Amino acid sequence: MSDSITASNITNNSATLNYEADNSTSSETMYLYIFLDLGGNKTFDDIESDAANTLIQTRGIGPGQTLSDSISVTNLNQNSTYSFMWSATRNSSFDKTEVFRRRPLNPPGEFVTEGVPTWTDLSLANATAGDSYSDGVSADRATSYTLVSGMPAGLSLNTNNGTIFGTPTEFGSFSIVIDANNQYGSLRATAPLTVNPPAPQWTDQTVASPTFIDADYSDGVAATYATSYSISSGSLPDGLSLNTSTGAITGTPTTEETQNFTIQATNVTGTISTGLQIEVQSGLAPPTFTDDTLSDDLRVLISYSDSVSATDADSYAFSGDPIPGLSIDNSGNVTGTPTEQGTFDFDIDATNAAGTTSAPFSLTVKPGAKRFDGTDFVAVTTFKRYDGTEWVDVLQTKRYDGTDWVNADL
Repeated sequence: MSDSITASNITNNSATLNYEADNSTSSETMYLYIFLDLGGNKTFDDIESDAANTLIQTRGIGPGQTLSDSISVTNLNQNSTYSFMWSATRNSSFDKTEVFRRRPLNPPGEFVTEGVPTWTDLSLANATAGDSYSDGVSADRATSYTLVSGMPAGLSLNTNNGTIFGTPTEFGSFSIVIDANNQYGSLRATAPLTVNPPAPQWTDQTVASPTFIDADYSDGVAATYATSYSISSGSLPDGLSLNTSTGAITGTPTTEETQNFTIQATNVTGTISTGLQIEVQSGLAPPTFTDDTLSDDLRVLISYSDSVSATDADSYAFSGDPIPGLSIDNSGNVTGTPTEQGTFDFDIDATNAAGTTSAPFSLTVKPGAKRFDGTDFVAVTTFKRYDGTEWVDVLQTKRYDGTDWVNADL
């Protein structure tokens, strides 16, 4: 028989200490002291010095005798480490200075009681939306895992081993609440998970070119999921700048040049690049109006003609609420016959390759006049009077209102 002490039948609150001691070669009685102490990393001296609290059993072994027995200990704490040992003396009262044999050999033995699971790993690697993912959590003594809340769409929990797997379809920061279970109960914990967005993808990787010196420029690039933009090589033309948050390129070019450059779109997952070119040409700016007035002598069904002009304009157009019946050509000529009376607010836009300049107008169309030509009433286009020498334009007409002659305001 060998001298020994071991632990078995360990539960959440009890255990069995199995011990053997050999006194077969001695003619004296050997006293065996069984110790159990809460805590790990104990020394023999730690345990024996606290014998009043750690000594749980004393056995006497007669001369020439051996002993093999066990003791059940109860009311233990769950998930706790205990240290155990026996010490042998020749005295029926324990005195650690008289100990001549101890088991196990240094250090004392240890066991850990069972209990609800104890979490050992709640860290999860970052995931990326749209990419396959596999990581997991773990707890000592867990026999199963239960998802409580917080799992991103597309991911699942393996309830047998705590693995989180799948392909996430949303991104952001998530708090996944999980129970670790066994026969003694459950322990809940939260595992944080970050799901990053997919790498950026271009939705617009072209820019307007050419542009012109002193002409306002506004264009840019765009990529889904991008959090920043940067120029990785080359440079923008003088006077232009890149908005690193939105990808917009804006400014007013100042130098005739052609610049080649590369823009990157970046997020935490990745970076994409595209090569671009902007040519800046000289000698052209948006049109400047040199004549932005129109005659206000407008009458329904009376022919009208006037014009506007702007430097370097390639075309003109109405915008807003133009006068029905009038049109404007690419030379700035406004012609036609108004068909409705009233006040009309509109712009005339002068455009060239460098941009568009607008001039505002507010004109009133007055009622027209008619005469009977023998068949029908037709528009009177002019009024004349004979001044004794020739026929001249009538500048004003009057009508009798029953009391006095007043302006006809035709």
